[in-house]
Amino acid sequence: MKKFPASFINKLDQILPLAADRSLFVESLLHESPISIRYHPVKSQKSLFENEEKIPWCSHGFYLEKRPSFTLDPFFHAGCYYVQESSSMILDYLCKVLVSGNKPLKILDLCAAPGGKSTLLASVLNKNDLLISNEVNRSRAEILSENVQKWGYSNHWVTCNTPKQFGENLPDFFDIILVDAPCSGEGMFRKLDHSIDEWSEDNVKKCHIRQTEILQDVWPALKNEGLLVYSTCTYNTIENEETIRSFSSTHSCSSIAVDFPSEWKIQGYENQKQIVYRCLPHLVKGEGFTFSILQKEETSPHKQKIKSKAVKFTTSGGTADYLSKDQSFLQFQQDDLLFAIPEVHVESYKLSSPLIYFLKKGIHIGSQKTKGILWNPMLSLSLDLNLAYFEKIQLEKEQCLDLLRLQNPLLKALELINEGWVCFMFQDKPLGWLKNMGSRYNNYYPNHWKIRLSK
Repeated sequence: MKKFPASFINKLDQILPLAADRSLFVESLLHESPISIRYHPVKSQKSLFENEEKIPWCSHGFYLEKRPSFTLDPFFHAGCYYVQESSSMILDYLCKVLVSGNKPLKILDLCAAPGGKSTLLASVLNKNDLLISNEVNRSRAEILSENVQKWGYSNHWVTCNTPKQFGENLPDFFDIILVDAPCSGEGMFRKLDHSIDEWSEDNVKKCHIRQTEILQDVWPALKNEGLLVYSTCTYNTIENEETIRSFSSTHSCSSIAVDFPSEWKIQGYENQKQIVYRCLPHLVKGEGFTFSILQKEETSPHKQKIKSKAVKFTTSGGTADYLSKDQSFLQFQQDDLLFAIPEVHVESYKLSSPLIYFLKKGIHIGSQKTKGILWNPMLSLSLDLNLAYFEKIQLEKEQCLDLLRLQNPLLKALELINEGWVCFMFQDKPLGWLKNMGSRYNNYYPNHWKIRLSK
């Protein structure tokens, strides 16, 4: 039986004054965590699992009765759904009640890895909106980039920068900033046993200091009247109310109230005009999740004049028939690498690219070689891919999984297809590129994405 730190238990009365509620809360941490997924609104048009239960606050979110092997599901690798904790999907509802009007938005998800909240945001935004998902840790940023590429939106970019680099280099740039801050992880107690062992009061205090610094560093990048959504997967008041209070004492901002349907049982806590909301596992079918919304009421001082980067773009005509005509793209080349940026976001790229480091921008088309283009995996998974331009091959599940393991199975169907580039698919969902050489083929699925789980 799990044993929770005494100091954690002793401070529960700060959020749960009644002893009966505290007992129910602790008991809930002894149960199995719910399993939940969120479908892609474009790539997935049908239910993929049995006995799904709708998550009320997320349009495409569902609880699953049992946990399947997601790794051995080609639909997962095609970006048809994302495995995300249900409480954090409340962001879907927040976007609908907080974002209004037709003005294009620039949004920063500052601490975005592995990508659950970011891919949710990408699903609810318009093509004219720009979403930048950031992760300061390079290895985690690579995982974030993989998940974002599989989700397939060309207006969703990935960066690897510090909060201060955004605050100093892009002042008054973003309309909305999401800070899902590093925390002591109390909301993971029932899901990850090691999170209990790693918890301490000292770590809670250290997280509070770090969280406040992150907010201070990134704050200048938010426009006046812009919104900052602060969240943690922890319950205590030090990393939530105290962090918000400490930050607000030195910055001009107001706390935004949100009305939630009472049956969702999301708890609101208001103190000195600061409002914090909690999803508690004995009330909400999900893990612990705490959040607050702040609106900026000041313009960043000493605003830096951002110089646009000189990038030579070409139009999307001619050789860009491999892209959908649903929106206009401009292309550019860095060394032999080809990229396409939605025309509506070209100026944002010119302004930001000299100042922050991008792991993903627009669509990475491929590499320009002497004999033609070596197509990038990102293009095969993009929503803007023009599939009619390419040869295609529909494969069985085990054939797809072997290709995703970089184990090249015998593919008789290739004998009926012209030599050259082929997009391999599972039930009409693109997964990656093969090059048909006649008597053999090359598999261009990325080595760092390959499935390592055996059959």
